[in-house]
Amino acid sequence: MVPVITLLNERFAHLHMKEKPFTANKAATDDQMDALFGYIFTIDPNVDREKLQKKDLTAYKALTDFMQKHCKVSHYVFQVMKCKPEMPCNYCNNHPPRMQNFDQLHWVPDPVCIQGADGERYREFSEVYGNTTTEQDRPSLKSSVTTSPADVVHKDLLVTRKVLIKS
Repeated sequence: MVPVITLLNERFAHLHMKEKPFTANKAATDDQMDALFGYIFTIDPNVDREKLQKKDLTAYKALTDFMQKHCKVSHYVFQVMKCKPEMPCNYCNNHPPRMQNFDQLHWVPDPVCIQGADGERYREFSEVYGNTTTEQDRPSLKSSVTTSPADVVHKDLLVTRKVLIKS
């Protein structure tokens, strides 16, 4: 039997958006997941690999503190960044940045809309990189569903109901 992940990758390979095919990346291997949890266990050794839903994470104080200081969570991306060298924490003292110009590294920004002569458009990455942004201009937040007059008149046709059949 073909593994589910392989089937999903094959299905995604057939999808296109604006004439461009979707790309499905390979899932992390068990060894890669073990390495990731090795880092997580250095932050909080009490983490249970089987309990990682958002509601469960609040039980791990050290991990929660780390995430508040080092992570940015948005609809599109989850980012992790080490402390700046001038204000390191215990974790970053033991795992210092390994790249030059680390102080010039910033969070990946959220989309930012501007009104132009040709309508609404998004700012270029280079214009917003290094600035604080919010998700207020996220495309999925901007789109709204409009109800046509015909939908209002025929709304009962769109409702699913249980029907009891007496025999």
